Amino acid sequence: MNYQILNVAGMGLAFLSLFGLSEYLYHIQNWGVEKTRKLTHIGSGLIAMLFPLLFDSIWIVSLLSLSFLGILVLSKHYKLLPSINAVERKTTGSFWFPIAVILCFAAYLQFDNRAFYYLPLLTLSFADPMACLVGKKLPMHIFQFKESQKSIGGSLAFLIVGFVLGTVLLDEGFQIGLLTPLYISLLATTAEFFGGKGYDNILIPLACIAAMYFLQTPNLIYA
Repeated sequence: MNYQILNVAGMGLAFLSLFGLSEYLYHIQNWGVEKTRKLTHIGSGLIAMLFPLLFDSIWIVSLLSLSFLGILVLSKHYKLLPSINAVERKTTGSFWFPIAVILCFAAYLQFDNRAFYYLPLLTLSFADPMACLVGKKLPMHIFQFKESQKSIGGSLAFLIVGFVLGTVLLDEGFQIGLLTPLYISLLATTAEFFGGKGYDNILIPLACIAAMYFLQTPNLIYA
């Protein structure tokens, strides 16, 4: 039990250090809030990659994730952590990320396959920021969907990154072939396209998990 407490403390310190780095870059180095938000987005995803290696209990992961959700909610209410919260647009993305971690960890335990954890969160952590970057630099064509702007270039970037991640991470527990990661990435790209106001932070992992469930090898699905 002692090592679990140390692991929780270590992860807590890692997340707090990430928030501290973002605040330093925002206040001292004059980074824009969009840059610090992306840093926090990617950094949180990378730190969360350690969860399956350190924890085997959904309750510990839930406690850790919900604790940081509470910190984010309080920081928003009291106007703290401007490196995350000082955006003009309305977004709930940072609030959904801890929930996504819990859901992905639950899926990993349910199906006894770490791909259910790593692929959704890595897609969220890397494909989503890449879509934003490419969408600004090479939009090709911009669509206005409700209060969000989406582009062909950004969606293609998301699709490609998601496909590459799926090709690398999927194992023999899934139907073999290039179509499997393509289908998963297509569904995740669709979720990203329609997920405005930060809801993509929960819709993308859910889309990945749903696609992975149906694309498991038949003997695993009905085991």
